[in-house]
Amino acid sequence: MSDEYIDSHFEEIKSHASDIETRLDDSYCTAEQMKQDNHQVIDGYRSNGEQITLITENYDDSIREVFD
Repeated sequence: MSDEYIDSHFEEIKSHASDIETRLDDSYCTAEQMKQDNHQVIDGYRSNGEQITLITENYDDSIREVFD
């Protein structure tokens, strides 16, 4: 996710925190922390030569592009 996407959709992203795992307390989660964590993941994939797709505007459209 781009920083701009995180800034624009932070509450929506955070609302999905328990979709895969149950998080009892995510009060520590801030937009800035999420962006820092996201940069680490992106940098890790890039440094290993992996292709990444950033979600910049519309989540569903970005995911569809990956599968097309």
